[in-house]
Order: sequence, then structure tokens, then C-alpha cells
Amino acid sequence: MTAKKKGEAGELPLDVKVDEVGKAAKAYLKAIDAEGKAKAKKEAACAVLVETMRSKKRRTINVDGKNITLRHLDAQDVLKVKKADQK
Repeated sequence: MTAKKKGEAGELPLDVKVDEVGKAAKAYLKAIDAEGKAKAKKEAACAVLVETMRSKKRRTINVDGKNITLRHLDAQDVLKVKKADQK
């Protein structure tokens, strides 16, 4: 059975309720979108850091208790993050 069309362009009535599965699906899609935005932001920050480290001729930096090391592997620059040694 198909839903009856109302109004212009086949609009359905607005009294449709979203169930728990629909809410969970919307939350999942929202999380996927946030993950994509975070990944793009991470990549942009990485590119800026790599370029800055290269221009300043630095290979390592210690920030917030973590060591960030710039390495050149297989024709690309890679950042490696390690927890700093505690004494």
C-alpha cells in the first residue's frame, strides 16, 4: 500500500513520528559527518605543522608531554606522535 499524497509536490502529512531506530540512525549519520569534519581538520593541521617544521628545519618537538617527530618515508612526510618519557 502506498501513502496518499497531499498538497503540492507529493508532501506527506507532518504527523509522522521518528521511532528509536530512526533516532539512532540520525545520531549515527551526525557522528559520521562530525568524523569527516574532524578528519579534514586533522589533515589541514598536519599539513601546516609539516610545512612549518620543514621551513624551520626541525625534526622533533615536545608539546603537552608528547614528542612529535617528522619523518620522510616513501616520498611523503609523516608525523609520528609518542608519549614523552617520564622521569
